[in-house]
Amino acid sequence: MNKFPKKELTRYYHLIGICENLIQTVENRYKNDRRWFMFSLKTATKFLTHCKSLCLLSADTFFNESENTQDENEFFDLQGIFGNLRIQMDCYSTLYHIFFEGVDKEMKRLRFDLWRYDSEYEKRKLNNERGDDYMEYLGELEELIITNSYYRSLTDNQRAVVFTPKKAHWKFFPHRLTKKNSIVRWKELFAKTGVKEELFSKVYASLSMYVHSNFHSVAHHVTLSKDHNYEGKRFAILFSSFLICFVIDDLVSAFIEAENFVKKLEQRDVDIIKSFLFSGREKVNSKVFI
Repeated sequence: MNKFPKKELTRYYHLIGICENLIQTVENRYKNDRRWFMFSLKTATKFLTHCKSLCLLSADTFFNESENTQDENEFFDLQGIFGNLRIQMDCYSTLYHIFFEGVDKEMKRLRFDLWRYDSEYEKRKLNNERGDDYMEYLGELEELIITNSYYRSLTDNQRAVVFTPKKAHWKFFPHRLTKKNSIVRWKELFAKTGVKEELFSKVYASLSMYVHSNFHSVAHHVTLSKDHNYEGKRFAILFSSFLICFVIDDLVSAFIEAENFVKKLEQRDVDIIKSFLFSGREKVNSKVFI
């Protein structure tokens, strides 16, 4: 019989705290610094917010309030947990692809500006914003993109794939800049983070079933037992722990303040981070600890 993964959840809380304190240490050093790479810290913070949500989703009780009583009932939302894990994977994929993949700095900057442009353009369409100030802002982003040295090194066809008015293709791989093969799927983006195949194999597709509420996920919810709930919960907590350690490793590779922070950690904490990196990430992608 599986038991509630108390040990794994306690360690998970601890890893969240380490990562959050690390981010705060770096942010305190660079207050009001508006350089583009600082947005990596904001993206990492968004990722940790999803991790905290996973902690809340791991609760097993729900209170039904009536006029005179409060009845405590068991409440399993494994589907919500798996959906949250998919969000974490996509958020980390974005963080790694834009800020930490081992590519040229100008390519990273181009991905960042295309990412911004894509978001701002879609937001403008959604809100039907047509003001001169907003159009001027989009124009400034366009200027950053077309003057980027990596963008300027591309052929005309490659430029058309990466960026044309109304289209910003930030999820690109250099060797795939063709009109026929340019689309990069989220699964491919996550695979580039260096997660080991034995850990990643079939996970993404499986989690997608819960995000999109296919027949299997609904049937699973109906037949879900406490034993299977705890098993699935343990898996999600462990998988997310891998991702947190990936983020810590990436940040330490980029910020001297983060490097100094981990030097002050207790050895047992360093050993925990190392164990997750060693077990979950290809050595070539590990930057500091392995």
